[in-house]
Parts: sequence; C-alpha cells; structure tokens
Amino acid sequence: MPEKSRTSIYTPKRTTPRTPKRRIEPTISKIIGNICRLQWVQKILQQHTSVANTYSQRFNQERTTGPIVEIISEHTVDTLPDVPRSSMELTYRQQYTKNKLTGKSIRIVSYNILAERYTDDEQFSYCDPKYLSIGYRKQVILEEVLNYKADLICMQEVDLEQYHDYFKNHFKNNGYIPVFYKKGHIIPEGLAFVYDRNRFKKLDCAHIVLSHELRSNQIFKDIWNFIKKYKDVKELFMKQHTSLLVTTLKLHQTDHILIVANTHLYYHREAGHVRLIQVAMALTYIRQLIKRIKKDGDKVSVIFCGDFNSRPQTAVYKFLTDGEVKNYEENLDCIDGARAGIFQHNFDFFSACGTPEFTNYTDEFKGCLDYIFCQKHMTVTQVLPFPPEEELAEDIALPNQYFPSDHLALVADIKL
Repeated sequence: MPEKSRTSIYTPKRTTPRTPKRRIEPTISKIIGNICRLQWVQKILQQHTSVANTYSQRFNQERTTGPIVEIISEHTVDTLPDVPRSSMELTYRQQYTKNKLTGKSIRIVSYNILAERYTDDEQFSYCDPKYLSIGYRKQVILEEVLNYKADLICMQEVDLEQYHDYFKNHFKNNGYIPVFYKKGHIIPEGLAFVYDRNRFKKLDCAHIVLSHELRSNQIFKDIWNFIKKYKDVKELFMKQHTSLLVTTLKLHQTDHILIVANTHLYYHREAGHVRLIQVAMALTYIRQLIKRIKKDGDKVSVIFCGDFNSRPQTAVYKFLTDGEVKNYEENLDCIDGARAGIFQHNFDFFSACGTPEFTNYTDEFKGCLDYIFCQKHMTVTQVLPFPPEEELAEDIALPNQYFPSDHLALVADIKL
C-alpha cells in the first residue's frame, strides 16, 4: 500500500495552470543547477585528462628512451671502416665481368659468404674485428656480388637477419628476385638463390631438409633401405640439418628449362660417407623433378652449386663427376665401400671452375671445397681467375679487409 500511494502522487495530470512566475522560477533554477553540474563534470574530466596525459607522456618517454644505461665494452669501439672501392681483388676479378651476358649465355656465381654466427669463436682471431663485423662484411659482399653482373647467384651461410634486413631489398632494387630458406628450417642461416628477373621466369622452387625427407618420401626408399643397415651411420645422418634448394627456371625467349640446385653439405672431416649419401639424395630428387616437369620438346639442363665440403680426391667429387664411386681417397668401410646402386647416376657433370687450389682459405684449412657442377652438353666460356695465394695470405688468411668471407666466390660463364 505505501508503494501504491507513493506512485499516485506522480501519476495524475495537473489540471490547474501555473502562473508565469511559478513556471519560470523552477526553469531558471534547473538551468543554474545544470550549469553547475556541467562545470563540475568538466572540472573532473580536466583533472582525469591531465592525469592521463601525464601518464601517457611518461609511458611514451620511458618506452622510447628508456633509462640511461652505461656499459664498458670489452673491445675497442671504433667507427665502421669504409668499404674498399678499389681493392686489388675487386678490380682484378671484375675486369672480366664488365658486361651482362645475353642469349643462351648465363653467368653463375656460387659463394659461401660466412654466417655471422660462425665468427664468434677464436677461429678468425687473426682478422681485425672491424673487418670481421657483419656490418662491414655485408657491404663488401653485396658490392662484390653485384659487380659480377651475374644471372644466377647461389649463396650459402646467409644470415636470416641480414637477408631480410639488407640483402633482400638490395637484390630486388638491382633487378633480381631472391629466395631464402633457413638450414633445416630452424638454424638462422641458410641457402639463398638469386636470379635475374629480366632473363628468367620461375616455374618452381622447393626446399627440402634431407634428414626429414629420407624416411617419409617414397622417392628415397632405396636410400632409406640402404642406410638402415648401418645403425651408427643412420643416427649421424638423421641428426643433420643439411638442406637442398632447387629452383626451376625458364630462360626468356628460348625453350630452355634450367634446374639450379644449391646446397651446403655436412662439414665434419671424417664424415665423407654422410656427404656421399646427401649427394645421392640430392641427385635422386633432381632426377624425379626432371621426370615431372619435362615435356616433349623441352630442353632441361641442371646446374648443381654449393659448398660440398669435399676435396677433388674425395668420393663425393668422384661420384658427381664420374657417375659412380671409384678411385677416391677416403675410408668408406662403414658403408661397405659405397658399392650400392644408389651411388650411380648419368647426369654427366663436370666442374665448371675446375679444381682450383683454394676456394676456402683459413689459417687452419686451405683447399678446394666449393663447386659449380654443369652437364657436359653445356659449354664454359669463361671462368673468373682466382687470386694468387700471396694475396690471400697477406693478412694470414681469410677473411680480411678485401675478402669478406673465408671462401672465395666461384664465377663462371656458361652457354646452354
């Protein structure tokens, strides 16, 4: 009941009209009240806005500048040296590559550029730190490679960060299309392939991790059945992140299809048998790719580049150039001398740059490990000469001010 009577006070309509005075006074009162409330609300909002702005400014300042920190470097802090523009090495080799090639002639480069992650130990202690820094070396590498005016570039040990932050855009801005994959999909360095977009059309590009594919891909069934027989070999092989990057291109205005393979084989000196199986897998993959893409009338050629970590006397080199494993200077007893059928092929490869005395030159190792393998129906029209040893040894070994990697670039002109 009380609730009901309280409601009845407000529900009836007023029947007696108010006088003007009574009608105006409440209106003025309400207006004044609203103005006061509005002023109060504005004051509160201003206070909150001021506080919010203060915190926002403080947050932005702290986020962008952070606290002042001082640290003492363990090394001498120096400015980045200028990139050498007229070094003996640069001018000597690049006098052979003043012009771009045309027609069915192509220039190809294979280059292990030395990843930053492998320069942290004492292996290159003979190299001045300012010349060993990636900030310096990447500039020399890029200038060197671009001055070769190549059509195809295969690179190994390319840093993930340097590729995305530096090399990728520079190659694009100079008329190339670059491709990059991390080694094993997890290590922050890997393989890069760069091609001239004005000369080639990309038909296909694939990157495989050999140890990942061996057991699951049926095209490697024979190799898997072979390696299963040798427990220790299998375990060592399956631990490796060795990758293969294969790009299929069509040369503009021709019917030529070119398959370019790029790899960096396992490094250990006593693991020739592992490298041999890795090459057998690579050739098996390329062979299957040819069967899949080749059509009537197509001319398919294969170029196989990389750091093979194998000297010319090894089973890997003999296998690639002879089509079978024979006359090698290694002990392959752990895989019964590699006499299985998986170590045979008919690609008719030869080394476009021959077997130079050095492609890798450090104080601990000096020898030929890098190659550009071409098929015998191709003609090599020019190979860039390699610097003499006295120049490589001028600062003990590589890298140094003029040579940005511990490897030398291989450069060859080939006619399809």
